[in-house]
Amino acid sequence: MMISIITALLNENINYKLRKINNLFIKYDDIQYEDGIFEILYSEKNIDYIILNNKIIENGNIENTIKKIIKINNNIKFIIIDEENANIIEKSKYKNIIEIIFLNDNESEEILLNKIIEIIKKEENINLNNIYINTKKHKENEEEINDESKGKTIIFIGVEGAGKTLISAIMADKLSKDKKVLLIDMNFYNNDFKLLFKINNNTTNNNEEVLKIKKNLDLITDMKYKIKYKKDLFNKKINRYKNIYDFIIIDLKGNREELFLKQFLEKNDDLILLIEPNLINIKRTRNKYRKIINKNKKIKIIINKTNKYSINKKIIKKLICSNIIGEIKYNDLFEKLINNCINKKNYSKIKDLEKIIKEI
Repeated sequence: MMISIITALLNENINYKLRKINNLFIKYDDIQYEDGIFEILYSEKNIDYIILNNKIIENGNIENTIKKIIKINNNIKFIIIDEENANIIEKSKYKNIIEIIFLNDNESEEILLNKIIEIIKKEENINLNNIYINTKKHKENEEEINDESKGKTIIFIGVEGAGKTLISAIMADKLSKDKKVLLIDMNFYNNDFKLLFKINNNTTNNNEEVLKIKKNLDLITDMKYKIKYKKDLFNKKINRYKNIYDFIIIDLKGNREELFLKQFLEKNDDLILLIEPNLINIKRTRNKYRKIINKNKKIKIIINKTNKYSINKKIIKKLICSNIIGEIKYNDLFEKLINNCINKKNYSKIKDLEKIIKEI
């Protein structure tokens, strides 16, 4: 028996570990905003559970949100995380609410994870084996991190639809003209870069997790270590590759973003936040990154896909951050790049992007 779940936990570590539990199918996870839940439920009816952190409710009225969800899917079951211990709703009022978990300040992620597992086990009367790997048991086998490595790392972040994948692919191709570049796709499920560069799984070099795109440009996607919870091992891999490549460009998105963003902020890597200049994208960006964009001056912002109807740059500066390094006007060539192939001939006319690459 497989239990189908979506999560809006605001906790990537627990999301990651839940994916490693037998008989749980985490169909959609790491939902960062309330409307994202409804976007999924309108198109996906086969969901058994939603694990929901009350912090994701924008207006604070979780009862209204639950009613709307039940109206879409009357069979869905709720596990609610009340992180603020605010007694947000009476469990007895709704048969769909299986449990409300009240968090204590000293409660670890491990305790919360185990509570979620036990609740589902009891409700469904099934076996849920916790099979994720504790990295502490394996540290003795890991390599030492070499922080003196030479390569420069550039990380692209942003909400879905901002254009991270396309812009990072163009930048990687551009830099590879005279530098050795490694492009890393952190969305292990879509493999969009393979599509953009028209490559297949058999195009490998002598490292089995690295795909050869062209001279001076390699790609890592669908990494083998994705099946293990080894954040420290990821650090070591990145530092090892810094000794091989002049630039490492990371498209940080999906289920790994929250997990790795903090560690990148602690280093001297360049973080590029892409924003599409419309109200929806700006709102989602503020909700998702509000904890970091005002505190970290190292984050550079690119406004992508601007046109005559876009929100003014001065307004975006006030709403998001003043560290805007450039704007990229919307261009029909973007569609050509996606549909044909990433190459200089196709993107050379996008002058705005050329200027930004030089500045970075």
